[in-house]
Formats: sequence, C-alpha cells, structure tokens
Amino acid sequence: MTEKDNSFNLIWEKVIELLEEKFSLPIMDLWFNCLYLGYLSDRYAVLISKEDYKRDIVQSKYCELISDCFKEVLGFDVMTIIYSTEKYNGDVAPIMNKIKSRMDSGLPLLVGLDSLSETAPSFQPGIPKTEEELKNDENEAEIEPKYFETKGSSEDGIRSRYTFDNFIVGSSNNMAYGSCVAVSNNPARDYNPLFIYGNSGLGKTHLLYALTNALTKNFPDFRVVYIKGEEFLNELVDSITYKNTDAFRKKFRTVDVLIIDDIQFIANRPTLQEEIFHTFNELYENGKQIVFTSDRPPKDINPLEVRVRSRFEQGLIVDIQPPDLELRIAILKRKTQEMGISVPNEVLSFLGDKLDCNIRQIEGVIKKLRAATQISGKEITLELARNSINDIINGIEPVEVTVDKILAKTARKYGVSVEDIKGQKRNFEIAWARHVSIYIIRELTDMSYPALGKLFNRNHATAISSCNAVDEKRKESSSFDSEISDLINDIRIS
Repeated sequence: MTEKDNSFNLIWEKVIELLEEKFSLPIMDLWFNCLYLGYLSDRYAVLISKEDYKRDIVQSKYCELISDCFKEVLGFDVMTIIYSTEKYNGDVAPIMNKIKSRMDSGLPLLVGLDSLSETAPSFQPGIPKTEEELKNDENEAEIEPKYFETKGSSEDGIRSRYTFDNFIVGSSNNMAYGSCVAVSNNPARDYNPLFIYGNSGLGKTHLLYALTNALTKNFPDFRVVYIKGEEFLNELVDSITYKNTDAFRKKFRTVDVLIIDDIQFIANRPTLQEEIFHTFNELYENGKQIVFTSDRPPKDINPLEVRVRSRFEQGLIVDIQPPDLELRIAILKRKTQEMGISVPNEVLSFLGDKLDCNIRQIEGVIKKLRAATQISGKEITLELARNSINDIINGIEPVEVTVDKILAKTARKYGVSVEDIKGQKRNFEIAWARHVSIYIIRELTDMSYPALGKLFNRNHATAISSCNAVDEKRKESSSFDSEISDLINDIRIS
C-alpha cells in the first residue's frame, strides 16, 4: 500500500466514524462500509462502489451528508462523487479521466465506469494536457449523444418501457396525450412550447418518456434532452461552481427538443429562471421544440418572473386530471396484466371505486395484492382487497415510520434535504418545506404540538404556526390544496 493510499484510508476512516454517529450498524454495512475512497483532491472525493444500485442510492440519499463529513474531517468543501465498477482494481486514473472528459463536454458526472474505453486519453490530476490531447478532446466533443440520460444508462431500460401504446387514455388525460403524440410526429409546429400540468402520479412523466422514445425513433438525427427540473438545477449549480457554464449552455441550447419535467423547481430561484429564460429564447427562435411539465399551471408557480411566465404561457397549456372511475378500472386491469396476477372483476370494481387519487396509488395497491397472494398462496378475493387498502385509506401506520416517510417525501418534493428541514436554516424553500412537514405529520399522526416542536427542536407555538400557515394557504389556493392532498396520498401508498 502506498503512502497516498494509507492517507486516503485514514481520512475515509474518520468519515466513517462520523457516519457511525448517525446510522445503525446494519445501515453502515449496507451502504457505507462497502465504499472505498479512490481519489481525493481539494475539489473532489471519489468513492468507489462495486454495485450500481448502491451507487445510485448513496448518490441520491447520502451524498450531501458524506460531503459534510468530509468537510468536518478536511476543513474544506469537496464534491463527493460515487462511481461503480466491477472492474475496479485500485487504479483511479481511468476514473479521473472519465470525470475530466465529462466535465469538458458538459455531461453530468454521476455515471458508472462499466463503459470505460481501454483507449481513453490519459489524465492525471494536476498534470496539464498536451496540445495534441486537447485537440483530440475537441474532436471528440463534437460527437455528442443524441439522447442525454441525466442519471446514467441504468435508467435506459426503465424509460424505454414507457410508450404511447401502453399509456391508458381517458377523458381526464386525452388532451395531454394527443398533444404529446402530435409533437412526436411534428415537433416545433403547432404546440410549441407545450406545457402539461397536473398533480403527482397522474402520468405526466410517462407521457414525457413516451414522447422522448417516439422522437428518437421518428427523428433519429435529432438531439433530444429529457431532464428533471431538480437535475437541471443541480447541473447549473455544478457548472457555476466549477466554471463550466459554457459547456452547460452548449448542452441545453444546441438541441432539437428540450423536455424538462417538474419545471416548478425554478420557483424562487432567480439564477435558474434567468438560465431558463435565455435557453428558451434561443431554442424557440431557432425553431426547436420545448416541453415542460409541472404540478401546477404557470400562473401558480410563485415567485416566478413575469417574462418567464409569459414564455410558458405562449404555447399550449393542458392539464391532467385524476382518473375517473372507468379509467381507474381500465388502469387496474392493465396493471394486473403487466404484473401477471388474476383479479376478479368485482375486486377491480371495488378498488376502482375506493382508489380515487392517482395512478401511483393504484399501482401500489396492485403490488401489495401481488405480494399478499404470493406469500399466502391464496387467490385474490374481495376481503383480501379490503384488507390491502385499509391502511392506505385510513392512514394507519407506526408513527416513526410515518414521520420518516413524510420527511423524505416532503424533502424530495421541495428540493431540500431532511437534515435541512429538521435543522435551523430559514431560507424560503427550507422554511416552507418544514411548515408542510409539520402540517402533514399532524394530519397523519396523533402527535401533539409539543411533541412536534420537540421533533424539530422548536417549541409548540412554532408547530401551531406552521400548521396554521399551511392551512391558510390551502384555503387561498386550490392548486396548493391539491398539491398537499396529493403529497399526503403519495406518503400513504409508499
């Protein structure tokens, strides 16, 4: 072992010690003890995992916390990157080469190493590239993918399963469906920009995946970018942090179709709104297709600059409503077929009548029924269906489980971390996420106001104030009321 490797091990051991103060031994063994610190500089900490799914989970759920631990150990901030590869043999040079080449081309860093080329140009941290290497990089940068996967190829198979053919159409979503089909056949014609809004779990993302797949099939020479609003924000922040904004803008302003899911993340983010505004203008003026989805219409995304709202509203705006009874039953039938289980018609009718929130709720119940029949070996009956949805309808669940789910779901919804919600930061996004968390915990549990205050390291008056603030806004805004109802239902079925 080299002196450098030994230093890395000592530093990583210190980070592990800090993590052990926060997590149980089983959690440590599952997610952290299997990681290896392969590289460390004044900018990056590169952790190696041999399993893709662990990389994805640690990157999405624990990366910020790990970075905080590194800062406590090192005394300065580093960006934590988790890579996965079964081929890792202790040689970090290919990893750093991958990082450098992706930064140069403006692509996201969160990717695996499985596709690393044997002939990739050499790169060693701190050693400038030769003119010939830089020239080769420029030539390679011109050959860019036509379809960007923002989280790496691991989602490719998942997204490819979503098509227009397996999207179930009804009166509540036929306008959104029809407009996406039209765009897939004639982009940048009649419906540009296309803005689709509706509560979570109603099929917006399915339509966007289907649209992306159809566009890449119908127009193989097109460069199509699909990205979630939160990921767009993260990439913008990274590009500013590492002075790589030119590559970021090249990536998003030189495409044929730009699709952004959950655009509501730009609310109260002036820098992000500025970037969206100029990106929109450049694409629109060059005759390129733009598609957005949101959980609310443009007029209800607040605060939002007037010039950005006017861009959203200058094309076609369509909404997706919760499915009616007939559509719910049709979705139930399709989901049972996809999952390979047999459900009597009377059970489908019963479930269709009781599950009136969103498609995710329906899918969650079918999965639960499948698990129940597999474990018991019994056929699905009306009684089994009733028992399977009682906790969903009544919200019965252990308090500690419910609280953890509420915090996790709310943090994701508002683009903040659970630690921020429970912490002392008071900027708008975090404070509002905290209000909503307190409100929903109060709604779904019997936790008292003093207990709520203690949970968030505050007094009971703060808990009461949070609940009142959310309650008042629900009365004032129908879209916000729907947003909270949908979030509560999403928590119940997860």
